[in-house]
Amino acid sequence: MGSIEGSSAEGFLGLYQLIKGKEDKGMKRSAFMISLLSIGMALIFAVSSVAAELPKITWKVQFCCPESSPKFQKRVCLKPSPDSKPIGAGADLTKELSRVVAARTNGKFQLKCFAANELFGTREAYEALEKGAIDMWFGPPWAFSGRNKFGFVSGSLPFSLENHDQAYHIMFETKFREVARRAYAKNNIYYICGAMGGADGITSTFPIRTMEDLKGKKIRGGGIKGKVNKALGAIDVVISPAEIYSALERGIIDGLMMPLYVMGERGYFEKCKYVSLPPVFGNWWVDWAANMNSWKKLPNEYQKILQEEADRLWKWTLKTNLPHLEKAVQENPGDSRYHAALGLAYAYLGRKEEAIQEGNRAIDLYPISKDAALGPRYVLNLARIYALIGEDNEAINLLKYLLSIPASEFLWQIVTVAYLQLDPQWDSLRDHPSFRRLLK
Repeated sequence: MGSIEGSSAEGFLGLYQLIKGKEDKGMKRSAFMISLLSIGMALIFAVSSVAAELPKITWKVQFCCPESSPKFQKRVCLKPSPDSKPIGAGADLTKELSRVVAARTNGKFQLKCFAANELFGTREAYEALEKGAIDMWFGPPWAFSGRNKFGFVSGSLPFSLENHDQAYHIMFETKFREVARRAYAKNNIYYICGAMGGADGITSTFPIRTMEDLKGKKIRGGGIKGKVNKALGAIDVVISPAEIYSALERGIIDGLMMPLYVMGERGYFEKCKYVSLPPVFGNWWVDWAANMNSWKKLPNEYQKILQEEADRLWKWTLKTNLPHLEKAVQENPGDSRYHAALGLAYAYLGRKEEAIQEGNRAIDLYPISKDAALGPRYVLNLARIYALIGEDNEAINLLKYLLSIPASEFLWQIVTVAYLQLDPQWDSLRDHPSFRRLLK
């Protein structure tokens, strides 16, 4: 509004000067210009009135999970801005989204937040979202799966994504959201974006040494996690996050699939003493989604603000890790893992020289000559850095080298032509002639 009013004042002054200078050409000319000035003022005031009359709207938003404890927030969590509270769980993140959306709309667009199960259970929330009983929901994709099969895959696939970097790439650098929106639109739902992510595997009250140990055990899952549980011989149990602790206490479940950082924050490790690695999902995210009718009724300005802030907070997951990693590198200068992770973070932020330096430092600290099994992962990490910053030839040369030796990023993931063909993190190289030759 300030820029409109300023430009309007200059325009009025210009018109006035023009009219003043042409007075000697007759009243007819002056009358025409005054009429033009009146029309311009009317249009400006009309625009101002429309902007001032954006409606007051309140959405009902429900979480699927509890908020983080104040102790955990204070001890571990970071803030996305100085005005924010520390954020450790999706409920915290959704409350922050509510806060910033209200601030940007001068309080006219409110996201009224409801706790897990306060309005609907996790399994009923998707239908409630379809029908508009709630306007927005923060919850896991598997809750969608009973009514829309895309929910089985939209959060991750087992033994596919390995880390948050890959989740970031899929969400913001591919057409994933276009596909998700087309899929969920069939159920009258608008897909906003992902919200939280983390390594997600089986934690249990009993040791798991072979697949036989899982047979007949009750593991909380649901959706694609439930399919994994059943494939492993376990009994899949679907309950909301708010019910997990009491279910462990009462023996209703023997274990669960849940992001590992959540396990510690909510005290589940008090009951679950065993963690099975590698995690089934290297990164599993939950989503923000809206009722399609509610979304379409929003003024365009509100849609834009909500989408921008949701995207910003989702991206913040990566950016907030940067100070943690930098501190970790300072405290552990000889640990190659921190340098590798920091190099990737710099690459995503476009800090090319620093990204390459940290990637090479990781290789120097943990060379293949030191460990032929795990050393190649840092060469692969540097290849990923080069691909992210547009150094395609360097990335391809490293991948060519890795194909010539026994190499894996993790012991269970071998670097092969098939791996390069399927992994989306190499999509930026697919049109490069050298990369195409590499895949033959």
